[in-house]
Order: sequence, then C-alpha cells, then structure tokens
Amino acid sequence: MTLKPEALEVLFKDCTLGVSARRAYEHMTHGQVNPFNRSVASVHSAADAAALIDLVRVDSSGQFSLTGVTLADIDNGACETTLRKQECRLAKAIAAASSTCELMTDLQMAARQHAVRRASRNVPAPFLPSPEVGQAFGVPLLRSRLREYLATQLRTKASAEQWIGTITNLAGKGLREEEWQRSELSDFLIGQTEIDGKVVGEELVRAIDFSALRIAVIPSLTEARTQLRFEVVRSRPLAKTKVEARPQAGQQRHLRLFDRVMGYRIEEVEHATLWGGDRHWQSVTFDGRVLKNLATRRAVFESQEDAISRAQVHAREVLPKVLASERWVDWSWTGGEEYREWLITLPYFAATYLSSHFNVRNILAHVRCDIREGENGERILMLHEVQSDWMQDARRQIQEIGEDGEHEIDAPFIREWPALALKLMLLHAAHTGADAVGWTTGAHQEKRYRGLGKEGLKELYDRTLPREANRMLKPFKLRCEVIEVYVPDNFRIRRSEGAYKVTNAAGRVLGVAATFDEARSLLPDGAHERLHAVHGARLSKESRTAILATGFFAWGS
Repeated sequence: MTLKPEALEVLFKDCTLGVSARRAYEHMTHGQVNPFNRSVASVHSAADAAALIDLVRVDSSGQFSLTGVTLADIDNGACETTLRKQECRLAKAIAAASSTCELMTDLQMAARQHAVRRASRNVPAPFLPSPEVGQAFGVPLLRSRLREYLATQLRTKASAEQWIGTITNLAGKGLREEEWQRSELSDFLIGQTEIDGKVVGEELVRAIDFSALRIAVIPSLTEARTQLRFEVVRSRPLAKTKVEARPQAGQQRHLRLFDRVMGYRIEEVEHATLWGGDRHWQSVTFDGRVLKNLATRRAVFESQEDAISRAQVHAREVLPKVLASERWVDWSWTGGEEYREWLITLPYFAATYLSSHFNVRNILAHVRCDIREGENGERILMLHEVQSDWMQDARRQIQEIGEDGEHEIDAPFIREWPALALKLMLLHAAHTGADAVGWTTGAHQEKRYRGLGKEGLKELYDRTLPREANRMLKPFKLRCEVIEVYVPDNFRIRRSEGAYKVTNAAGRVLGVAATFDEARSLLPDGAHERLHAVHGARLSKESRTAILATGFFAWGS
C-alpha cells in the first residue's frame, strides 16, 4: 500500500488527537518546504518515518491543527513538555495503534520511492531566491516593522508597561495590530509585568516569534502524462549491447525511435530461431541498459507499444518530468507565456485549511499568472486571478458569528492578504526582470465568471489592489495606472503538457510547438491580437533595483 492523498490523516472516533502525514507528503510531491528536522532521504524504516508524521488535535467538526509534536517525539518523551499528561497517555496509545503503524509503513515506502527518483525535469524556477538565515517570514525582502524598530533600541531599558505603551504608540507610524499580536511579544511582556525589573530592547528582539507565519511560495505542479517524446529516426543497424551479459547469437538490432532529450531509444530486434526469423522490440535507457519486461522478466517485448510503455514507466521512476500545473488555465486569457499557478502557503501555521482548488495545506492565497506583451513590447507579468479561499471562508464565518467573530476565527493576514499577495508578485516581477505587473479589472472577472460575485470582484480588483499598490509603491515613486496587454482575438495559444498548442478561430489545431516563439511562427494568415486595458504598475530597471534592495513590510505600507 502506498501513501494516498486522500488518506494522509488517521483520526479516531471520539478522540481529540490524531496523526497526519500531510506535510511530509506535500514536501515530496509538491516541493513544499520540509518542516521537519529529518530529511526524507534518511527514512529507511517505518520507525524513521515517525519523525515525519505530525500529532494533530481534532475538533468536533473534524478539523485538525498541529500540536507541535511528531510521533518520534512521543517515543522519545520530548512531547511531555508540550502536551498535558492526559494527552501524553492518549498520544502513546495512538502511536501504538495498528492504523498509525500502517501510515508509518506507507510513508516509509513513499520516502523510498521518492529517494529512487534521482532528479526531476522541467521543475519551474523558484519564485524568489532562498531566504537568508533568520529571515522573519521565510521569503527574502519581506520585513517586520516591529522587529526593525526594536533593532534600533537594543540597549534601551524600560519596564514592561513602558515597552507596551511605546509599541502601542507605533500604530501611528504604521504598525498594524495583527503584527503586534502575531509577534508573540505581547504575551512575553505581559509575563514580564510580574517581574519588577527593566527589560532590554535586545531581549524583545529575541522574543519576537513569527515562526508560525513563515511563508512558502510554491508552484502548483503536475507530473507529465508522457515522460518521453519518441521520434522516428533513420533506421540503422546497431552493435551488440555491451551492458547485456549474453547477447543472443545472430541477433540484429535496428534503431527505430529515439528521445532526443533523454536519450532513451526503442529498437527492433531480429534473431534466428529453429522456425526461422523472429522479431521483438526492446527499450534501452540513456545509459545503454536494456529494460526488462516486468511481466516476463525478459529483455524483449512483443510489440513496439509495450516497449514504449516500459520506457515511459522507467523514466517516471528514475527521472520524472514535472510540469507547472495547467489545471485552471482555461480561466485565463489565451496567448500568454510561462503560465503559473503560484500557491502562497503557511506550512508552519498550526491550524489546517484545505482549499477546494488545490490539494495543499494552508494556501493563504493563490495567484494565476503568465507573461505577455504590452503595448510597446514590454514584458508584463499578468495576474489573471488573485484569490484566497481561506480568507473568503473566514469572512463568511465571521459574518455568521457576529461582531466578535474576527477574534474567534484564527485567520492570519485576513485584512492584509491581497496586499501581501501583490507585494510578493512585485518582488517576483522585479527578480525576473519584468517591465510591469498587471492585473485584470473587475469587469474582466465579472465576464469570466458570468456575473457571479461581481461586487466582490470589483471591490478586490478595481479598488483594493489599486489602493494597496499605490501605498506600497509610493516610496519608489511608482503608482497604479492603466496599462495595455495583447490578447489573441481570432486564434489561441494555450500551454498543454509543457508545450504550446495553436488553434484557429474555428478550433482547428494548427500545430504544437515546444516554445512560445515557435508557436507564434505557426499562427495563421490574418491572425489578430487586441489590446486590453488592465490595472498595473510599470517597473523601470531603477525601480526593480530599488524594490530588490528594500523589499516590503509584511503588514502595512
């Protein structure tokens, strides 16, 4: 039995605790950060897998949250400082349950399979460079206003009450209430009020803890259905395979199909038998090894199709081809290059939210975007959608609960998520050298979704994002403005399996190209593009440099 995405949790009837392998699974399959102290490559037994399985709390509705404890912590007693005594006893019983042991075995097998895959092909470039050690939010250039202020007060001594008053007054200088509360500094200072002494600013800097809000921005990925692309090549006889210990006497091999990228080939094999000549097929890897038929354990296949299938399976096992997902590409304009579905996630946040769009834990927001040409040939990072299922659901819950709902619902960045998503996309655009960032208007979204939720769409795309863009770009002397992008009018260019498919106005496929530029060469006579006005911000070389030197505050402008 292998690890399945629908069976990553083991929950027990009438029990407040359970176990989850979701974070380990997401690390192996989605390229999510590894939140554990142990690498997947070091898992050689079911017992090793215990360090990659979370103990979770389960509420009455079946929702679960992290306890900060793994199954390994239960075994070595490290959980006793985190859990209550009654919970420790319950955790030990859960760790010994047969269903938990099965999950450990499944995770060990998945880790072994993951280790066999020596590398991946076509993985999209990272969203941003790796953050420096100690970076507050897990991504570079996302800053904490509170931490930076206190860093100027390292030698200042004051009572806890005085520090609370000073920090509270920072609200007039841009400090947001959520940053103050999420920093864990409030609890630290309240605890210090019981101690009649002075607190040094350096202590406060050390006490700030945003670890639960560390952000990871990952692409939505999918595994290619076709790992290899075989082409018919000029047939020629081949020498005996040196890797094979005993090449069959009288065997003649002819090259028939070849994958130019990976070097796999399909050969036709002819040899003499007592009844005359016989013909089979064989799959040969990039390093010259002949693959065995898994059914017969022989190195030959009855048909060319079977040989191709075996080569595809082998490539998937040892060198999988991973592509940027195109699951929601039809909900964007055609004609763009490098389509991406970026997931802004909170992998360390205790509570768990699962979206209906993607099978990844705690997606704070997702952004669907591509690169397209502007009016004057600019390279524009075009945002087709900026959405947060998590925050939408949280807002609905707050409305149902009433005025105090926002204090009862633990939804991070609930007011700031559109601005945070835009800041991250501006950092990405500056990092990749884009000339501008653009996003669709409320009218475009209303047309796309046929009027569904039109008031909310107009509020987000026409008012919230432009307002936040002006605030965060003001220090760089930039502003939100109308920019124009090209969108095909009577043809389509759409990514499919990592390639670009070109169709005419009637939907007839004109060709498939490996690159966007090659796809444009397939456009029919009379192909026409139309300029669409969208919201956006232009980024000069100087402004990109300034953004990458300064970055943005996680909250506020």
